[in-house]
Amino acid sequence: MNHRTKRAFTLSAVVALLSFCAPLLAAESGESGASSLTLGFYIINFVAFVLLMAKYAGPGIRNYFSTRAQTISSAFDNLENALREAQAQAEQAAARVNQLAAEKARIEALTRNQIKHEVEAIRQNAQSLVAQMQRDAHAAARSLSETAERRFKAVVAQHAAQAARELLRAHLEPADQHRLVEDFFRQMPGLEGR
Repeated sequence: MNHRTKRAFTLSAVVALLSFCAPLLAAESGESGASSLTLGFYIINFVAFVLLMAKYAGPGIRNYFSTRAQTISSAFDNLENALREAQAQAEQAAARVNQLAAEKARIEALTRNQIKHEVEAIRQNAQSLVAQMQRDAHAAARSLSETAERRFKAVVAQHAAQAARELLRAHLEPADQHRLVEDFFRQMPGLEGR
């Protein structure tokens, strides 16, 4: 349907509508002749008004509503695109949060395992150091004990020798001294008879 046909169709529809309404309006007023003529003038004025409006204001109104419809459609499309992008970003953010939660749990588990291994290594090193210190302490105590025992024996032997010398000087007679020398030579092989 072209533009002229649309206009003719619209005009015919308006005239038909008014012609159906005219007898009803005339019946209500009671004056059929004068009111029909007046109604006819009103109809002609209305049709002329509609035609003038359609001819001069119609294109501007159509353009305005067409532009407005395009603007609204474009805004609606932009809003739908923005909504889809926001939903995609929300899904990405939720996925990232889930990844971060999983990463956090993995790091916590790894940290716990590392701490557990480090604590175990420290405990084993401490036990090893304690055992080494105990061995060293026992060895040092044994060494000190042996050294003290040797010194004690040396001091006792020195005091015993000193006491024996003093006893021998005080009680040894020349005959006893001669007998001791003779016994000493007999005990030594190869020195007999000298």
